[in-house]
Amino acid sequence: MRMVGAVTIGVVIIEALLTGAFLLGFFWVGGWQWGLLFAGLMLLLIALPWMGELKLVFDSVGPRGAAKVGWWGRASFAVGESTTQVVVRVLGIPIRRRIPRKPAKKAAPEPEAPPPEPEEAVAEAPTPEAIEKRPKLAKLWRRVDSETIEGLCRAVGSALGASCELVWGAEEIRVSVQDPVQQAMADSALEQVIGCREVGPLDLTVSSGPAERRVRAIYRIGLLRAALAGTQMAIDGRLLELAKRMKKKRDEPVVEVVDEDQRIIEQIVEQGASREEDEQ
Repeated sequence: MRMVGAVTIGVVIIEALLTGAFLLGFFWVGGWQWGLLFAGLMLLLIALPWMGELKLVFDSVGPRGAAKVGWWGRASFAVGESTTQVVVRVLGIPIRRRIPRKPAKKAAPEPEAPPPEPEEAVAEAPTPEAIEKRPKLAKLWRRVDSETIEGLCRAVGSALGASCELVWGAEEIRVSVQDPVQQAMADSALEQVIGCREVGPLDLTVSSGPAERRVRAIYRIGLLRAALAGTQMAIDGRLLELAKRMKKKRDEPVVEVVDEDQRIIEQIVEQGASREEDEQ
């Protein structure tokens, strides 16, 4: 129903834009011919950005990749030794950025091993990692409720449906993997077993070479089809509502849950202390 409502709203908006363009040409210039011309131009402006295809190219050597969005947008990146170069073109206008890469952190020297402790003390003492994870896991678990689980299930289901549409509705999916294991015997065995496989739009090739792993991929799909699949996933999965709910849960203070047994023990201790004060 939500998708039907969204489609209805979209159709109404398009009809309103076309009607407005027709009235503008009819009253401003004069004549129904000019109204039809203005309405045709408006329809062309609405449909023109969605013409063409979405094409993604990736090569693990570098790594580097590129994306083509119809006829009006392109983007590419190339990872170098010290910088990552990103180029975005919108209607042919380039926007270039160089992002410096952070140097790899040097491994800290290992501290001297402490003297061995008794087995009982080692078994009872929690590790620092466990101490840090306890409050995080407890806070995360307390934020999980029926609404959050429902939203996640809806999002996962809509994502699976959109993934099927993006895979089986694609015009081309070509994946080439060279030396996936980087061992001569294993790579040769995979090449003999898999080799070249074609399933629908998917074309998978596994080959062996100089024992250097390389992955190349090409993905092509109609731009309008991809946009409709993404829109349907966002509407059916209620992604905006899920994001707002998760943000609200994250901002809410976590209410500490007091153990019932601990509460009863504290009450008994307080009553015993009050009796001792009265006796004194």
